[in-house]
Amino acid sequence: MKDTLVKNLHWFILAYAAQMLYFMYVEKDEQYQALIQQTPGIQGKIAREKRKLGQIEEFKKNLNQTKERVKEVVKQIEKVQKQLPTDVNDAKVQEMLGGIASKLKIKKPVQFPEAESNKGFYFAKEYTFKGRGRFQIIEMETRVESFRYNEGHEEKSGVEEIEQQFKAN
Repeated sequence: MKDTLVKNLHWFILAYAAQMLYFMYVEKDEQYQALIQQTPGIQGKIAREKRKLGQIEEFKKNLNQTKERVKEVVKQIEKVQKQLPTDVNDAKVQEMLGGIASKLKIKKPVQFPEAESNKGFYFAKEYTFKGRGRFQIIEMETRVESFRYNEGHEEKSGVEEIEQQFKAN
């Protein structure tokens, strides 16, 4: 019996190897079928990502156009800023207020300048004007504001700060 076993051992080894190959084939076929079933889902994801990529490209294009518009707005702000006077003459403003008071026939007008405040690209200064009507009992108080150019202010677009923020993330 031993002799027959030893003589036919190669057949047993061959049958065992064939069975192992079959099991490996079945396992690989199951993996392949699972991958085939995932293909439509993956293709759908690829299509969605391509759409998102197109939207991102469109956003980048719009972003560059928007940057240019923001820079143009900054230039327009600077242009408007330079149209303001460089200084305000208090005496001239008070003289103008006095002329208005005399036209309105206001007795004893009181006018005085307030402190100047920095509003960014311009300085604002308020003048308070009080008075009482000559013929009627009218008491009035008003404020007049004057503006002047702030030479030390440079308008920023904010684009660089936003880009730095995105680069940091």
